[in-house]
Amino acid sequence: IGFSAHVIDDNLRQRTAGLFCGIIQKPIPREELYRMIAHYLQGKSHNARAMLNEHQLAGDMASVGPEKLRQWVTLFKDSALPLVEEIEAARAMNDDVNIKRLAHKLKSGCASLGMTQATDACRELEMQPLSEIDIKTIVTQGVTALDAWISSGFKEG
Repeated sequence: IGFSAHVIDDNLRQRTAGLFCGIIQKPIPREELYRMIAHYLQGKSHNARAMLNEHQLAGDMASVGPEKLRQWVTLFKDSALPLVEEIEAARAMNDDVNIKRLAHKLKSGCASLGMTQATDACRELEMQPLSEIDIKTIVTQGVTALDAWISSGFKEG
């Protein structure tokens, strides 16, 4: 949980989303702190995180349009899925250095497409390369959610 002396707006929330489970503005209201700690200690922080950052995707859609976003998704699929296979092969050989490198590369692609859970999983894999994170399932679910979001007409929330 992060603490900030700055006004907490959407921009600050987006920039810190991958760093903290939650963020509280100073002075710290005790009740809010207790509530957040209790919430995240229940193990809901990772599972409750949105699969996609729809706000980011809506901004991308407004900036580049649906066709360009579809092209980005296609490029991501072409490059990310082989990376996942390489991570799994490196994991089978306990090659933690290669896992870290590949997870970092995959994380960049996931983040660029607003795939929050996949980005977080890659970040965790960078820190703990020999952990049991099921990166293939998480990335596949993220791609499926991304395809569904695009098919839904690009609506937030």
